Amino acid sequence: MKKIYYNKWTYHCKNVKKHNWHLRFRLVKNIFLGLLVASYFSYIGVGYSDLLENIDSGVESFILPALASKNEVIPPLSNEELIRKIATKEGFDGGILVNLAKCESSLRENAVNINRNGTADLGIFQINTVHQDISNADKFNIEKATQWTIKKIRKGAGHIWVCWKSI
Repeated sequence: MKKIYYNKWTYHCKNVKKHNWHLRFRLVKNIFLGLLVASYFSYIGVGYSDLLENIDSGVESFILPALASKNEVIPPLSNEELIRKIATKEGFDGGILVNLAKCESSLRENAVNINRNGTADLGIFQINTVHQDISNADKFNIEKATQWTIKKIRKGAGHIWVCWKSI
C-alpha cells in the first residue's frame, strides 16, 4: 500500500536522496554566511564596491582603516612613537627626547633608580624626586613626563639629566 503525502513539501522531502540534502544544506549555509559577512562589512563601513576594488591589494588596505574608524582595537604605540607624537604636538624635536629617554632608562616607563643621597629617579626620563612641580605618579606617565621634560628643556634646564651632555 502506498503512503499518502499531505503536501508537496512533505512529498518532495521524502523522495530526495541523501546526497542532495548535503548540497542543499551547504547552499543554505553559504547564503547565511554571505549575509552575515555582508552585514558585518556594512557595519564597519566597507561596501561591496570597496571589496571588489581592493580585493587584490590585501585585507589591510580596506578592512583595517574601516576598523580604525569604528574605534576597534588598534595596536598601542611604542614608547618611542608615543614620545615622538607628543613632541610633535608640542612643537619640539622628538629625536632629542627619544635619545634622552634611551640613555636615561632604555625607554622603560617604569624605571626606578635609587641614588646615594636617598633620592630616586623615576620613569622614562628618570625625573628625580627633588622636583616637586610634577607628582611621582606623573613621572611614570609618559605623556605628562614628556611634557614636563619639554618644559624644562625649553627653560634651559637640560643639565638636570646626566645624559644631556651625550645627546
